[in-house]
Amino acid sequence: MIDLKGVTNLPSSSGIYQFLAKRKPIYIGKSVNIKARVLSHIKAAEISKKENLIIEHADEVIFIETISDFDAIVLEAHLIKKYKPHYNIALKDDKHFLYIKITIKEKYPKIFLVRAENDGISLYFGLFNSTQMTESLLYHIRRIIPFCTQKMVREKSCFYSKIGICNPCPSFIESCHDKEKTKLQREYKNNIKMIISMLKGYGTRIIDELNVTLKYQTKCQDFEGAIETRDKLLGINTILYSRSFSTFDTQDFSRQSDIERELRVFLRNSFDKDIVENTYRIECFDMSTLFGHDSTGSMVVFENGTLKTDEYRRFKIKSGARSDFDRMKEVLMRRFAKDEWRMPDILIVDGGKPQVRIASQVMSDLQLDIPIIGLAKNPDRIVFNENNIRPVEKTSTLFKTFQLLRDESHRFAKKYHLLLRHSKLML
Repeated sequence: MIDLKGVTNLPSSSGIYQFLAKRKPIYIGKSVNIKARVLSHIKAAEISKKENLIIEHADEVIFIETISDFDAIVLEAHLIKKYKPHYNIALKDDKHFLYIKITIKEKYPKIFLVRAENDGISLYFGLFNSTQMTESLLYHIRRIIPFCTQKMVREKSCFYSKIGICNPCPSFIESCHDKEKTKLQREYKNNIKMIISMLKGYGTRIIDELNVTLKYQTKCQDFEGAIETRDKLLGINTILYSRSFSTFDTQDFSRQSDIERELRVFLRNSFDKDIVENTYRIECFDMSTLFGHDSTGSMVVFENGTLKTDEYRRFKIKSGARSDFDRMKEVLMRRFAKDEWRMPDILIVDGGKPQVRIASQVMSDLQLDIPIIGLAKNPDRIVFNENNIRPVEKTSTLFKTFQLLRDESHRFAKKYHLLLRHSKLML
């Protein structure tokens, strides 16, 4: 049986988790926050017979971290199909699972969502649990790599070709002369190959190939082709590196009264600070870089039980700072130079004691008395500048809120970092 102590070392990042019994998967799931999702299974077992069966029979939880929600979706489907875990299948009869079907034997392969494998000659990806999630996955792919869903090739281009998501359209291709027809057939089949690679989890290979193509097109002054390649690169990068297809899950903050109460107690006991009733503000900061290039910082804001997305801020590092410590110092100095912004009741930085020390030094230099904590990983834990402060219980709503804010700041920083990387592709 799995208990709360058994999940302390799980990461608060996107990926796949597996409940095992005698080293065999009995349930496989995905989440943008593995630890939070596994904890929710344990909590739900108290009131749900279905969840209780999973928790009672499992003797181990393992995980695989992924760089994005897209990768997690693809990997989850692959593992469920491979292992057919008892509680995944038992909870939803196999015929009701979704598959992505690609008719690879056709002249113009089509892509559909189907409820069962049914012809023995097409390529199938699945099993997928959620219709909404699977439709969302194909929706995002199709707007970057167009494909056809019409079963018959007709005399005129289909409606979807007019809005750019069936391009080149097989019906249009058939109306072309031989040379143009051959070129467009090759383009359509290349699109299908890219989609298959993405669904197999080889998205980064596509990025490498497109980068080579972009350099060649630019060298040959094929600017029209280079623009199309660039746009595909931007779109595929967005899918592969976005934390989630959906907006941040505000349901994780549903217990707002608990957050306020626990925050009030924590600040009073640990920092001798108080907050005005029904009004508080938490700011969380994170840095993002790739080998020291395109360094960015992010600030996310949680105020009175709500994510204040309109007050999120992004910082492009201007000083050429080479270390995370220098980058953090620059970001904090720039943020607290804004006198018109409301001051936070507590400040969170992503990292351990060194990061907390830097943030504390900045506050001291600015003569600001704001409580500061760090959220370190492996395992997740709160870090203070002083050693005599009592930590927050890891099972508390407040600790979970801190984790989610850390993950949100990481997502937001990463998003801006990728935007800067993408801008280098602009011609």
